[in-house]
Amino acid sequence: MDTLKQNIVENWWRRYVLGPRYDYSVKDYEAEWEKAYKAIELLEQSPGPETLAELGADYSEDFTPKVITQLWSKLDEDQRKRVLRSIKRGIALHGLEEFFDALLNTLYSKVSLKDEGGDVLAKQILKKAYEFIDEKISFDELIDSIAELLASHLYADASKLSELFTDIKTLGYYVNSSDLKKLVTKLFSLASSL
Repeated sequence: MDTLKQNIVENWWRRYVLGPRYDYSVKDYEAEWEKAYKAIELLEQSPGPETLAELGADYSEDFTPKVITQLWSKLDEDQRKRVLRSIKRGIALHGLEEFFDALLNTLYSKVSLKDEGGDVLAKQILKKAYEFIDEKISFDELIDSIAELLASHLYADASKLSELFTDIKTLGYYVNSSDLKKLVTKLFSLASSL
């Protein structure tokens, strides 16, 4: 069961995120967290061995669609549900880590440019992250706050920016609160020097 989950998530990451990362035109670029959202959406629509093979087959390492189908057929209904939940969680964690990493890289560049507004923005977002870590706000409230703070700094419509973050909030639904807290703590503790 673990082999199936681990191989699907790792192969999906290698094939759909790392593989084409620089092989696109600028207009066709799709953020890593969007790829994670779409992969989970596909699993929700069609949770079976064909979808698992589409996302995670690796023909060079003997993890072919046939192998995936054989492994899947050995699982009972409860085990299949657990495997699917675990795969979605793994994909969601990858997507969320990429989102927060991109956010922190953006904030760091604003601060390193000695942009006073960027410095204030970074500190406000860091404050919201710590409020989430301290369980004063929910994950959804954290993401809504980030969208709101970015909108004021980018002079954008907060509701439109919030819509862009809806997929991020959805990814958060596939990860338990303890793991969300660990992820935010890990990434934002690196940014405490902002």
